[in-house]
Parts: sequence; structure tokens; C-alpha cells
Amino acid sequence: MGRKVFAFLTLVIAYLLIVFGGYVASSESGMGCGPDWPLCNGVIVPVLQGATLVEYAHRVIGAVLAGMTVILSIYVYKQPDRTIRAVAFWMMGLMIVQVLLGAVVVIFDLPAVVVSIHLVIAIAFFCCILWIWRFFSWRWTSINNRTKHPAMFHLTFLLFLLALTFALGAYVKHEHYGLACSWLDCRDTLFPTNRAQLWQTLHRLIATVVGGYVIVLVFLSRKWETPIKMRLFFAGVVVATQLAIGVWTIVTSITIPWAVLHLAVATLLVALLFDTWLYIKTS
Repeated sequence: MGRKVFAFLTLVIAYLLIVFGGYVASSESGMGCGPDWPLCNGVIVPVLQGATLVEYAHRVIGAVLAGMTVILSIYVYKQPDRTIRAVAFWMMGLMIVQVLLGAVVVIFDLPAVVVSIHLVIAIAFFCCILWIWRFFSWRWTSINNRTKHPAMFHLTFLLFLLALTFALGAYVKHEHYGLACSWLDCRDTLFPTNRAQLWQTLHRLIATVVGGYVIVLVFLSRKWETPIKMRLFFAGVVVATQLAIGVWTIVTSITIPWAVLHLAVATLLVALLFDTWLYIKTS
């Protein structure tokens, strides 16, 4: 198997693990193995049913991804490019932090703040793998570092806002604040009146800024290169889709399929924006 294919498979597994993690959270299966780590209910292979099956499957996929990450790092460390070796170093570091945070989440019964950090680091880890896959796909010989391109600041700021949106979304979910407001207002008032409504409104506000920002970039990209223009166009389509999914998720009282799809599409948006950032930086 070639390095490019292996990197892509690692990227797919990382994406699926993030999405499946959303299913674990939405189905409230996070404590399916009890407060045990790395064991599950005190054994290596538990009785696989209900929440235990879901949580154990999540751990198994995570273990597979960890092994693939180590192999991918070995591939990268053989490359002369210092930048991509640094990316691999960060990828390994983030993976180790993720494993430790996963243990903390289980042992201390899913503290919301730690869960939020856990998700943000998972997204950063995913972006590292995407960077490595693109390195093997494009085979650039150096980083041109086009930091003066007008899109670079916007994309960097957007990715920061998206990370904040992910963190707030995870916090809202694990504190069970998701239905504090309806899809249009906060229970007969336009402004939040309690803690739950405040966090939910803040999450929506930043998500709205992200969506509007992407749409503005779609129009600005008319003057930029076609590859940038196409990536941002698809990002705009994803934003519109995400808006519809977000509304329907609230309307359906956060049913599991829609909640998981909400996370899946948001992660796809990160991939598109970061891929655009990479294209500009390396082309």
C-alpha cells in the first residue's frame, strides 16, 4: 500500500472516529465501560451489548487509529521536509494527549469541559493527518508560505472560530443545554435569561458568524484562483446544509441521527477550509 493511500485511509478513520464519538455522546453511551480505563467493565473484552458495545467499539476504532498514526509518522520521519516532520511530531503529540484525555473523561465521569477540549484536539489531530495526506498527494518540495494572500487571514480566523464553535457545541451537549432555546428564540424571548440559554445562544451566535463569514468569502473568491474558488464554493454549500441540519436538529428535539449528522457536516467544513488554507500555503 502506497503512502498516499495509507495517509488517506488514516484520514478517513480519523473522520469516522470523530463522527462516531458524536454518536457515543448523543446516545449517552460514554460510560458504557464504566469508570474503567483501559479495561472495559473490568475486563479486556466485555459483554458486547447496549451502551457497552457502543463505547467499546469507539475505543477499538481509536486503538486502530493510534496504530495507523504511528505507522504514518514513520513514513513521514523518512521525508527530508522539516515542515512535514514537524506536523507528524504534533500529530503524535496530539494523539498522546487525546489518549490521556480519553482516560480522564472516563475516570471522572465525562466532565463537560474536558469533553470539549477532547473534541477540539481531535479536530486538530484530524487536520494534521489531512496535512500529511496532502503532502504525499501534492508532493511539494517546499512551503511557499503565501501568507500575504488575502484569504490566509480569513481562513485562519475562520478555523479559530470553528474550533471555538466545536468546543461550545460539545459543552452545550454534555451539559444538556441543547434544547434551552427553540430554533428561533429562547422560549418566548429573544434574549437568554439563564445559564443554559446563554451558552446555547453563544454557540449559535459564533456558528452564525462562521456561516456568514464563509458566504462572504465565497463572493470574495471570485477574484482568486479556481482551486480556491471551488473549495470555498463547496464550503458555502456545506454551511447552507449545516444551517438546515441545525434547525431540524432542534425541531426534532435533538434526535440522534440529526445530532450526529450535524457533527459530521461541521467536521467536513473544517476539512474544506483547512484544505483551502493548505493549498494557498503550499502552492
